Amino acid sequence: MVPGSTSSFRRFFTLVPNVSLVALYRVLIEEQEKTQSPAADSSNTSPPEVVRRLLDDPERVKPRKSEITVLFSDIRGFTSISESLDAQELADLLNGYLTEMTRIVFRYQGNLG
Repeated sequence: MVPGSTSSFRRFFTLVPNVSLVALYRVLIEEQEKTQSPAADSSNTSPPEVVRRLLDDPERVKPRKSEITVLFSDIRGFTSISESLDAQELADLLNGYLTEMTRIVFRYQGNLG
């Protein structure tokens, strides 16, 4: 027997089941994500009322010409603001701003995209 071959053999047969379990886990998770309904993914981008109406009437999802309003938003002086704050302060500022903007958009039954 070659010195160390038993150790290599054990490592190989420990590695194979571990890699197999990781691969199986990834396949199961990816399949679950593929089968999720579109409404499940929209909780952070569409108000519940809009999602409910789309689920009640799937015809609304079909492509059609319509008039829409688009909101573009900017934070004046963001570059200099971001340079003067540490990472946590900047994250807190952005979270507060985006949370309030999301509330406003949802109040008018808008979507985030």
